Amino acid sequence: MNQSVLFGERLRELRARTGLSQSEFAKIGGVTKKSQMLYESGERVPSALYLVALEEHEISALYFLTGSNDSFQHTEGDVSYSLNAEEQKLLKTYRKAPKIWRDMAMGILKSAIKASSKNEADPVS
Repeated sequence: MNQSVLFGERLRELRARTGLSQSEFAKIGGVTKKSQMLYESGERVPSALYLVALEEHEISALYFLTGSNDSFQHTEGDVSYSLNAEEQKLLKTYRKAPKIWRDMAMGILKSAIKASSKNEADPVS
């Protein structure tokens, strides 16, 4: 299969996942609806600036380029897994936050987990 046609199919799939129209998606990418249509048909390939704009709106340019959403893949021992969309969003937000906020978020999560496991161990209290 022609690489530009494959890119077009992936781009159409990405847009479908967002639920946006071609016009709305084109606006995010900083292009016209006609350009978006040409990208999706495989007649043209978008620029790097277009892909950067998609990433800025949390739309995976990695998937467009490689067909893989595994930008958030993690391996522990022999087990490998990918983060779901909610986990990816949480991680992106965490990485953007100042260190003091990241520390506070970790403290809150650790306290909540500790309280939750204490409640599960002693449901009467």
